[in-house]
Amino acid sequence: MSYCEGMDAREKILEAAAELLAKAPVADVSTRAVCEAAGVGAPMLYRHFGDKAGLLSAVVDRGFERYLAAKRAARPGADPVQDIRDGWDNHMRFALDNPNYYRLMYSPELTAPPAAAHEAHALLRQILERCAAAGRLTVPPPSQGR
Repeated sequence: MSYCEGMDAREKILEAAAELLAKAPVADVSTRAVCEAAGVGAPMLYRHFGDKAGLLSAVVDRGFERYLAAKRAARPGADPVQDIRDGWDNHMRFALDNPNYYRLMYSPELTAPPAAAHEAHALLRQILERCAAAGRLTVPPPSQGR
């Protein structure tokens, strides 16, 4: 198997998992069903993701990358409060447009948030810090450690 074939299989598996997870809860989606939907054998899934938890983690990472693409593209405006409003609108738009990813991204089943989640929180913290600096925030922004 070439590198390109392996990446193609990985993409197929991720897409199949996302589609199945859009229709059913995590507990009801088996690795076997994902493999069947992707047209690959189970060893391919395990080679790329290790197990179901690894697959779910990769789907969550993909969701956060899609989410962050819009966040990264947003440029700060003159009013940081409006930036918070716009950010919330974009957050809700993502949730409505990508319910399968959103449900997984914010699932209590996640044992540890992915690195991309930390970036999303850091972007929000930056806006809150701008609000505080402008005197528009009545409480201090959350600390870095949270």
